Amino acid sequence: MDSGELASVEHHVRFDYWLPFTAASNYQKGDPARSPTTLVGRCPVCLLVFPRGTQQTGNKVMSAFVEVCARDDWLDGWEFTKVHYKIEVKNVDSKKDVSKSDSHDFKAEVSDRGWHDIVKCGGYADLKAHGWVFPDDTVRFHVRVSGGSLGDSKRKLEDTNHGPRMWRDMKFTDMCICAEEGGAELPCHRAVLAVSSPVFDRMMATDMKEGSERRLVLRNASIQTLRCLLEYLYTSSLPEAAVTDVRSLRELLRLADQYELRDLLRRCASCLVELMSPANIRDVLSVLKTYPDHPEVDKHLQQAKKKARRDDAMFDALVNT
Repeated sequence: MDSGELASVEHHVRFDYWLPFTAASNYQKGDPARSPTTLVGRCPVCLLVFPRGTQQTGNKVMSAFVEVCARDDWLDGWEFTKVHYKIEVKNVDSKKDVSKSDSHDFKAEVSDRGWHDIVKCGGYADLKAHGWVFPDDTVRFHVRVSGGSLGDSKRKLEDTNHGPRMWRDMKFTDMCICAEEGGAELPCHRAVLAVSSPVFDRMMATDMKEGSERRLVLRNASIQTLRCLLEYLYTSSLPEAAVTDVRSLRELLRLADQYELRDLLRRCASCLVELMSPANIRDVLSVLKTYPDHPEVDKHLQQAKKKARRDDAMFDALVNT
């Protein structure tokens, strides 16, 4: 799906969050707990829960809010308008489930919205007695978020960073990269490649073929993925088409590993967890398991496994296919 299509359709997501709540839990008033982040359109969201209420409500209720998890490269005044959201708290007796819904304009100044008193909470014993704690000692939430504006891009290009301007103008290039011998070439700057990657730096500084010919062939990736890689090296941001596509993220992870781009490695792994759904869960887990020697990726692999265990639809897709 291209940028125009993302911005012109209604986006929606459903996810579950199972909050651990045991007799030994020591949640205090104002203590937050967050679900793993899930991507809807171009907007990362999570469920923000205060098990013993917010500072404003005291410790006799449980609070729950849908939260937009803003990224570092977003505009300062970002906004997603007319977003519909619904939070359900499951009960052991399904007839007692609590469900609340509303609409809100999520903004940089007000990034979360929900209810301070979604259920009463007098502690573990009280929740257990009223059916809010399941046999595995979890409080279970189901969340729905939808809206057309969720496909809008909120990225910015920093005026103080010359990289974005160099990327946009691409003047005075002295290098090119391609996906195969004789294939399409993407112009770039040797200095940008060298400062971004120690591997590229060594290649430029020696008598290797790539340095003398001023041409790099980066195999095992499409020319579209190489364009995404270049954009990241210049702007520190991935294009929207890449962060919403598992195949592109898989190829970018491979390149990040090969050329020692640790920040890109972390970003791709994080995006894969956000993208994970019943339709792609096997692909996402397979990609993340490919890099057992990278703590940055393993951290996100554990998050993905946790997310799968707490989402019935994803867990079913994993065990039934």
